[in-house]
Amino acid sequence: MDDLLSSLGFEQSLALAVFLAALALFLLTHRQVRLGRRPLTRPLIAFQRLNDYASQAAEAGRAMHVSLGTAGIGGAAVADALAGLWVLERLAEQAAAT
Repeated sequence: MDDLLSSLGFEQSLALAVFLAALALFLLTHRQVRLGRRPLTRPLIAFQRLNDYASQAAEAGRAMHVSLGTAGIGGAAVADALAGLWVLERLAEQAAAT
């Protein structure tokens, strides 16, 4: 084990430290959630407005256009594309429930 740690360079040691810190934070948060204590999050105004617009469109019987942006799956902006798809999924669930 000492040989492995001594053979790591600065970048690898830093990456390992960041990974272990992130893992510890994840496990701590997971434990808190399992105990029934949810982390505090702030509301995102844009998501609330999007829900409001979807409700207004449904009440008026009108269509609503949602653009997911120009990011594609498999490119550098894959996280943006997946976030857009997640928002679309939430809107679809809301529309199906009402």
